[in-house]
Amino acid sequence: MYPAAYGLILAFRESFHRGGSSVEILTEFRAFAETLRQTRPTAVNLMWAIDRVLQVVDTFTGDINQLDEISVKEAIAIDTEDVALNASMAKHGATFISRIKKHIVS
Repeated sequence: MYPAAYGLILAFRESFHRGGSSVEILTEFRAFAETLRQTRPTAVNLMWAIDRVLQVVDTFTGDINQLDEISVKEAIAIDTEDVALNASMAKHGATFISRIKKHIVS
């Protein structure tokens, strides 16, 4: 699960409900994304998730009222892909371990 993507959704919702122009809302949203980015500047997956949501936001041309739904879809897509990748790694890891387990000294 990528909490960063969901955290960005919550930040967008907070900015949106606080009100203001689209520019103000998105400026505040991007500032939160940068703050989140600075919490763990070497976390590659965190940066990837933030960048992916920001790409959706930055390329969105519709009404800001629809941006929440679009961002949520992207966060869910990120989450779904992560689960599939982790399941694949676990499967390959289990296969690998089963082949080498006789050589493992505990």
